[in-house]
Amino acid sequence: MTKRRPKKYWIWLVAVLVAVIPLYLFYNLGFQWDYALEMRSLKLLAMIVVACCVAYATVSFQTITNNRILTPSLMGYEAVYLLFQTVLVFVYGTDTFKILNTLDNFILSVLFMIGFSFILYYLILRKGKNNIFLLLLIGLVAGILFESMS
Repeated sequence: MTKRRPKKYWIWLVAVLVAVIPLYLFYNLGFQWDYALEMRSLKLLAMIVVACCVAYATVSFQTITNNRILTPSLMGYEAVYLLFQTVLVFVYGTDTFKILNTLDNFILSVLFMIGFSFILYYLILRKGKNNIFLLLLIGLVAGILFESMS
């Protein structure tokens, strides 16, 4: 039996990444290159951190569910966040950004998402009933419901 060698697509991905990062940082800088370079560097760093977090969350979620197709978006957290932001704008109207600054909005959003997760996990995984498929199903239905509500 011959051993199959894993394909090394990651080498090509790293090569493309190394080629695209300077293009993003230095393309069309203009006269105030120091300001633009600083802002682009911060955005690039944020994109890299988010990409690593999403990859880690996806692999962890796929390991827990023992399914290589499912992603964490199945649980509907994006829809919960979007519904929360929609409710904030609905309640406060055009004064939303006067009442809540970005830090307050972030803290409230994180607390709301943690509360939603706690309620979801507590109601489904209590009393030793570790039914992950029921959790996925309810998360999917709740995500669809919240997305349609928003």
